[in-house]
Amino acid sequence: MPVQKLVTWLCGMVFAGLPPMVGEAAAPTVDLAVSEIIPSATEPPKVLVIIRNLGSQPLKRAVEVELWLDDQLLGRQHLDETLKPREPVYVEFARPVPMPPGLHNFTAKVDPDHAIRELSETNNERDLTVWGHDAP
Repeated sequence: MPVQKLVTWLCGMVFAGLPPMVGEAAAPTVDLAVSEIIPSATEPPKVLVIIRNLGSQPLKRAVEVELWLDDQLLGRQHLDETLKPREPVYVEFARPVPMPPGLHNFTAKVDPDHAIRELSETNNERDLTVWGHDAP
């Protein structure tokens, strides 16, 4: 009978949602996302990437952000600021000029190396298709 009581007690602890035991990883509380990619039409030509932390807690460690054009890396930036929940962080990259004629794909990636444990990894990347043309 004492074993049955112990099992019942342990099950109660598990279902009560108590913090993880020593050696277990805590559930992630941050969720990094690329919310927008905005190419500028003005001089100097830039691409603005907007990053958000959709999680419930601030991220207090550095994170990397990359911008790609088709299969070419345009730049990688190291953000060293705290990413507060829901607040946007603006990251600027230089845009190539002129862009060759035709369709091109910008891809922005936050935490491209998956160094940060998150609620979701599926929103760390966003694409934007644009039409390139020669400068007038």
